[in-house]
Amino acid sequence: MRWGEWLPLEGAGSNREIASGPGLYRIRVPGEDAPVYIGQTGRSLRSRLGMFKGTYGEEMPYADPHTAAPALWAFRDRDKCDFECSAALFVGDHRDRLAQECVEISRHRQQFQASPAVNFGGMPDGYLKSSGNNQKLVDTAKRFRGGRDPSRRSVPSIAPTGSLQGAADSAEWVGLKWTAWLSTEHTFGRGVVGIYRLRRAGGSVPVYVGQGRLDDRIRAHVKKGSIQGHPQ
Repeated sequence: MRWGEWLPLEGAGSNREIASGPGLYRIRVPGEDAPVYIGQTGRSLRSRLGMFKGTYGEEMPYADPHTAAPALWAFRDRDKCDFECSAALFVGDHRDRLAQECVEISRHRQQFQASPAVNFGGMPDGYLKSSGNNQKLVDTAKRFRGGRDPSRRSVPSIAPTGSLQGAADSAEWVGLKWTAWLSTEHTFGRGVVGIYRLRRAGGSVPVYVGQGRLDDRIRAHVKKGSIQGHPQ
């Protein structure tokens, strides 16, 4: 995958130097090595990056059309910084792009020992994120614009637990301590939260890695797998 040169984020939606096909994109403060956001899109990269237009408005934008725009606005408001973007065309379906996005974020975490500052809902200290902007929120009077809020504190990123190298079915993959491989009928206890991986019985390569309430998530996978024609 070949990343394009870094270009100003402001006005990206009309910048013909940015590709109009699907792919991945990243955003950073000019002069800094670490991107603050990494994303993917199945639509035009130029159009997707144009959705950050609200980052340069007087008010914090809503969390759509792009969920990361409020955080970028907050960083600009706090640090008086600007942003630039870089894009890469990517040939593949939706799952392939999501997988590549995960790879790029994982590489970032290995290199910088933290997640990109704006991925996973990241916000700077002292700011409340805007809500979404859809008709349901409007009808229920739950739509709101965020902004400065001294009481808000961000949650720092957790550093990687280990290297990405090694066998994906091992007991210490990525530096975690995994249980033995168990039947999907096994229960971990009500409300127990963690990371899990699934594989075919007797297989050696995980077919799914996820997180959440373990019993609920695994039961949901089993249920979906029993539905004729379901992707899982």
